[in-house]
Amino acid sequence: MAAVAAAGAAGIVVAVLRLAHAPLSALAAVAAVALAVTFADRFTLTLLHGGGSEHFALTDAVWVTAIVLAHPGVATAGASLGALAWRLHRRLPATTIAFDVGQVALSLSLAELVWSLAEPAPDPARPAAWALVVAAAAAAFAVTATTAALVRRKPLRAGALGSLRAGVPQWAGNVAIGVLACVAWNAHPVGILLVAVPLGLLYLADREWVAGLVEREQMEDLARTAERIARHGDTSRQLPHVAQDGRLAQLTASLNRMLAEIDGALGREQHLMREAAQELQAPVRAIRGELTRCAAEGTPPRPRARVELDRLERVLDDMAAVAGAGHPGALRPVPVELACVIDAVAERARPLLGDRLEVTRAPADAIARIDRRWSERALLHLLRNAAVHGRPSSRVELRVVRVPLGWRLEVADQGGGLPAGHEEAVFEPFYRLASGHDGSGLGLALVRSVAEAHGGSAGVHNRPGVGVTFWMRVPG
Repeated sequence: MAAVAAAGAAGIVVAVLRLAHAPLSALAAVAAVALAVTFADRFTLTLLHGGGSEHFALTDAVWVTAIVLAHPGVATAGASLGALAWRLHRRLPATTIAFDVGQVALSLSLAELVWSLAEPAPDPARPAAWALVVAAAAAAFAVTATTAALVRRKPLRAGALGSLRAGVPQWAGNVAIGVLACVAWNAHPVGILLVAVPLGLLYLADREWVAGLVEREQMEDLARTAERIARHGDTSRQLPHVAQDGRLAQLTASLNRMLAEIDGALGREQHLMREAAQELQAPVRAIRGELTRCAAEGTPPRPRARVELDRLERVLDDMAAVAGAGHPGALRPVPVELACVIDAVAERARPLLGDRLEVTRAPADAIARIDRRWSERALLHLLRNAAVHGRPSSRVELRVVRVPLGWRLEVADQGGGLPAGHEEAVFEPFYRLASGHDGSGLGLALVRSVAEAHGGSAGVHNRPGVGVTFWMRVPG
């Protein structure tokens, strides 16, 4: 950095000496170039690219125009002054300012040297002048890229040449705009105003082109990560957040939510399999022991074997229901009057609850898109749950409540509620609060599975020591 700053300072001294006997118009040109460079730096486009950042501005176009049209030394002095003014405005560290200004001065000094190889200077309207100014701009570009790579401690191949795919098209566009401005000025000074349109188009094209380039690299990064996830089956991994906003950020967030859902589903499936294996071991052992005894004694099975078979059948039936409710296409939602559903469920639950059951009539406009068979089965599970776990004398309420974008089917009891902290756990398969009941432990898991398959949800409002309200929300 010190070497670049020192070389740049020497270039500025040479430029000032060349301007020592120049007319006042040259000093005005220095101010104009400084202002133009400051303006170009103000609208620099910075985008992540290749693991680093690329800076796209119209500064090179200003440099080319100053080299061709202005007095020798104007381009170096004006560009250095503009770079200094903008960096002071941004309050950058002194070492950074010294390096950046030195880099600009060194680049412009070399470019002016290349341009001065032709004496006298060629007519800006002739192709020979265009070729020479392209060579001068290329020299400046090479100095800028090389010094930046060295300061970043990167190999020349990776630093100076690694960003050519992004930098060369932008540099070429700048040079073309600069040459066009020189030709227009040579024809008539007012003609330079015509350059404003292609200048703006170049800036917009740079921005969109580089944004597309960056997005393509980010998509490749996403694809590589997705391939690793698919190869190793590790759905717990997340795709990298390669963008802060925009369409790609939305896509990444959606895919990560999908991975989280898949990972959660796989976790629930593994949990279900583990719990099912443990749940089925007891009745299977009991039945096998009973059959072994019967074979040895030559006697018929005792009633216990039938009880265990019934328990096994219930568990398998509930497992199939939990899995089936979440299967795509298992439910066929249609508009259904909830009053009919409530009446049908209440009728089937009367033998369990008797006079304890209180039914609140559903509103006349309570119509939901549900699969009636699955919904009634889920509500019956909630009512059976209240009958088994509630106090024998406590009343149980079945009601429909209007909620945003749908309806909530509620079963409330005054049976003492759940122990605090168990509100979510009770919806897990095979989860039981008490071991004295012979249920499968899958009823509430089925309720949640049915609700989510409808696009809704299920939950509980717990009042420890008082009662509990289980609910299932369905879309309207």
